Amino acid sequence: MSATETIETVHYLDRLRRIMALDPSVWAIEFRDETASWSDLAAVSEDLAAALSAAGVGTELSVGVVLKNRPASALAVVGLLLSGHSIVLLNPMQPEGKLAAEIEQLKLAAVVARGEDWTPALVAGAKAAGSRVLVVDLAAQPKVALYPELSAAGAGPFRAADPATQIEIQTSGTTGAPKRILITRATVESALVDGVRSEGGKEIRLQRSPNFLFAPLPHTAGILQLLMSFYEGRPVMLFERFDIAEFRRALTRHRPRFISLLPAILRTVLQSDLTREEMSSVIAVRSGSAALSPDAQREFEDRFGAPVLCNYGATEFLGVVASWTYEEHKKWGRAKLGSAGRARRGTKFRIVDQETFAPLPTGERGLLEVDATSLGLKPGWTRTTDIASLDADGFLYVHGRSDDAIIRGGFKILATQVAEVIRSAPGVADALVVGIPDERLGEVPVCAVELQPGAEVTEAGLTAFARENLTSYQVPAKFRIVEKLPRTISMKVSLPEVRKLFATS
Repeated sequence: MSATETIETVHYLDRLRRIMALDPSVWAIEFRDETASWSDLAAVSEDLAAALSAAGVGTELSVGVVLKNRPASALAVVGLLLSGHSIVLLNPMQPEGKLAAEIEQLKLAAVVARGEDWTPALVAGAKAAGSRVLVVDLAAQPKVALYPELSAAGAGPFRAADPATQIEIQTSGTTGAPKRILITRATVESALVDGVRSEGGKEIRLQRSPNFLFAPLPHTAGILQLLMSFYEGRPVMLFERFDIAEFRRALTRHRPRFISLLPAILRTVLQSDLTREEMSSVIAVRSGSAALSPDAQREFEDRFGAPVLCNYGATEFLGVVASWTYEEHKKWGRAKLGSAGRARRGTKFRIVDQETFAPLPTGERGLLEVDATSLGLKPGWTRTTDIASLDADGFLYVHGRSDDAIIRGGFKILATQVAEVIRSAPGVADALVVGIPDERLGEVPVCAVELQPGAEVTEAGLTAFARENLTSYQVPAKFRIVEKLPRTISMKVSLPEVRKLFATS
């Protein structure tokens, strides 16, 4: 970077291109025995751009990508960004039938995935939409090819790209069906620039310490960590799910300085026999996506000697808008346990009354509103559904939610949506889903079910039905079949009484 250039004046895609060219042979991403280099990323990017151009898929059309925590998927999504396309993230964690239906409904001009991800159901969905399908393969050398059955485009029309939008991420929303959040190009760049500035990584160079990425790539935390790592010139170690043995081997091999652990993973580490010596390279741990109890934070810091820097964010902001710095933790860490930190550069917080929306004074609980204009969002306050408070030093404390969301290990689940699916099961008259505390995941959904007269339904059968019709993390951890759901005097189902049904679970 020249003396006249800054991270604000060098476009983030140009910075990525420069990083790829620094030492192309060095590894950029790894998953178990799969490794890809910076030159592989460049090759995938070039091949994708050429294939899309040859197929007549210009940047005026959105392109979908099926994202698993695998090197080929990660290189594909970054390659699409480098080609200038607006991308739609497709989540393979949901049931195959739902993903196939989503691909059909989105009417994308092209969809990219690994070869093994193209099941007959997904191929059928893409065929019905008329989408061209591109396969990314890293087996011998990076290769992008059209799927033979779907090499010709359908009649269209296809989903047009909003010129300002960089990424579309599906979120559960606060009411109704899941919706897609449009993340603008300005928001992506602002998030990356702010992250690099806060980490002191302005210089364009390759980093030695890798980022351990446990979060699913189709989710905000996953895609942001991937982009941030590459933007810093940092290699990425991908994990499909957290496994303590795999984590231990990675710690020994790579000796990372910073790691990010979701609260559920952090609690799993506490329950393991991992030693302070094995964690000795780690100087700080970041944690977010769900609440971390002060007790768990204190225990982790005492046991491993590394501060836990909690944060707060949302899909709309492409990640973190509140966080702790290392220096802040030194000064206030123990005094402000439970806080998600202070507002990041350029963002502002305020707390408003839940009914009148009038601003509340310091220390009082209400709805959190965020002014993130500096992140490329529209000017003004964005109201969240989180109940929060701010202390006199500007530290944010999140106390819960005002909607019916359940946060299971960092994943947001809307109880009403899950209950609606369970009610559609044969023999079910009514169902109610609530969240109950869980030591490892923080919270899990459970479901009380009232059957239709004469119905022969088992809890095992309900679990099987849920697994077929819900995303894995939405499946209730426990079902309880009751003769009648407990109701209040107004005949509404009583949430406290339903929770009592699971008190000993």
